[in-house]
Amino acid sequence: MKRLYLIGSGPGGLEHLSPAARAALESCTDLAGHGLYLNLLGRLTEGKTRHKTPMGEELARAALALDLAASGRTTR
Repeated sequence: MKRLYLIGSGPGGLEHLSPAARAALESCTDLAGHGLYLNLLGRLTEGKTRHKTPMGEELARAALALDLAASGRTTR
């Protein structure tokens, strides 16, 4: 397993992210999240693989994130 970060990122502006959350996002190769919340991250998602899941699919999103981390990806 590489690394899995759990970051509450939305809804809200980027100015509300803590420095630790921003650093974790910058280190990720993959982002798994609700599409709107990933969109709100703006430029922090550039160069990362975005795995969008619909609202209400929290279990599937968690399983996806765990699978990505288990495969060696740094995931949020």
